[in-house]
Amino acid sequence: MPPSNDVPPTVSRNLVARLLATARHVRGWLALNNEFMWTNPDADQNSDQSTYIYCIHGTADFPNSFHYFGDNFLKQYAENEQGALPNEILGIKSLSFTGRLAGLGIDDYASQALAKIEKDCTPDPLNPSKVIPKKIVLIGHSRGGVVAEALASLLEKRPDLPQVTAVMAIAAPFGAPMPQET
Repeated sequence: MPPSNDVPPTVSRNLVARLLATARHVRGWLALNNEFMWTNPDADQNSDQSTYIYCIHGTADFPNSFHYFGDNFLKQYAENEQGALPNEILGIKSLSFTGRLAGLGIDDYASQALAKIEKDCTPDPLNPSKVIPKKIVLIGHSRGGVVAEALASLLEKRPDLPQVTAVMAIAAPFGAPMPQET
């Protein structure tokens, strides 16, 4: 008997679900380099513990990869007995990079991140109410963890900028060979 061309309905539903998930991932990956900033409405802007959390995605990933984290982090704190993020947290920012597929190295991405932090954390004479954090926390995923480590080293040499109080690397390939950098 020849094989049937009929596909069971559960197989085709599973295939459609996988194709849609893949399409969403590809769309996000190819999307523009949009950065996200989640601000804490209850932040104590004058605290000497005021902190920005910077999220650094893997260099082959996209800034949206931390969107779920930011949304759920804020939701979790909104539901706790305190009702908000700790007052010291001014905001959570997901960074983006240019040249993701251009063979840039860790130091290139760390320099791009440093430039963004300089902009965020430098007083603006045209905006005297701009809030400048006293501390920075870096969270990096995959190769972003390696970038976070390099960025922390750069910030250590910059006393004019807030200092890094913590680096969290998630699935970072420390010690792994990196692609040839140009």
